[in-house]
Amino acid sequence: EGVEEDLVGGSLSLSPLSFSPGTFRIHVTIHEARDLQVQRFGSSCNATVSVSVEGFQGGAEKFHTAVVKRCGGHALWNATFGAEKELNSPQDLQRGRVRVAAEHAGRVSNETIGAFDADLAYLYMQKGHGLQRRWVSLFDLQKGHGGIQGLLLIS
Repeated sequence: EGVEEDLVGGSLSLSPLSFSPGTFRIHVTIHEARDLQVQRFGSSCNATVSVSVEGFQGGAEKFHTAVVKRCGGHALWNATFGAEKELNSPQDLQRGRVRVAAEHAGRVSNETIGAFDADLAYLYMQKGHGLQRRWVSLFDLQKGHGGIQGLLLIS
C-alpha cells in the first residue's frame, strides 16, 4: 500500500498518501569490502570508499572513508556519513540518489573499482526506509570492466 507500480516500465512511484514532506536524514555506514577486483592496481591497492548524495539543489555532497593501504581486496571501515535534505514531494525522492563507490586511492587521483547506485525512492521503500547490513554488488560500467568488481557491506 502506498506504492504504485508501472507495469509497462517496471518503475515504482510513491502515492501521495505514503510521503510526508520534511527534512530527511540520509545515513550511510560503510562496514567492509570483500573480493575487490584490484589486480589492475598491482599488489598495493589503497582502498577508500566515497559516498555521494546527488540530485538536489546546491550540488552533490561527497564523503570519503580513510584509506586502507595494501588492502588485497578486503578492507574494514565501519565509517558513517550523513546528510540532511529537504524533500517536498515524491519527485524529490525519485531525483535524489546515493552513490557508494570503492576506489583505489592513487597519488594524483582516485580510480573507481566499482560502485553501487540507488535512488532515494528505492531506499525509502525498503523495510525501515533503508538497507540494513546488506551486501551490495559493485560494478564499474564507465571503464568497461565487466562483471562484479567486489562486494560492499553497507547500512
